[in-house]
Amino acid sequence: MDGTVTKCDTLAKKDETVIPKSFSALEENETIGEYKRLRTLHQLQKKIVRKNMHHAMSPISAISGYLELMNMTLDKDANIQQLKRYREKIKLGINELNAIIEHLHKQFSEEEEKG
Repeated sequence: MDGTVTKCDTLAKKDETVIPKSFSALEENETIGEYKRLRTLHQLQKKIVRKNMHHAMSPISAISGYLELMNMTLDKDANIQQLKRYREKIKLGINELNAIIEHLHKQFSEEEEKG
C-alpha cells in the first residue's frame, strides 16, 4: 500500500470495523454506500429494540409489584378476592409483554423478508 488514508479507512476507524485496504475507487464507493446503508439499518434496529424494551419494563414492573402484593396478602390473611384481582393484573401484564414481543418479532421478520 502507498500509505494514503481512504474513506473506508476513516469509516473503519470510527466504528472499529476492519475493512480491507485493497479496493479500487469504484469498489470503495460501493463499499462506503453499503456500509452507510447497513449502519443506518443497524441504528434503526437498535432504536426499535430500545423503544420496545422501554415499553416492556412497565408490565414487568407491574407484574413484580402484584406478585409482591400477593406474597404480602398470603402472609397476612389470604384475602381470596384480593388475590384474584392481583392474578388478573398479572395476566394482563403478561399479555402486554406477549404483544410487545410479537410486535418485535413481526418487525424483524419483515426486515429479514425484505433484505
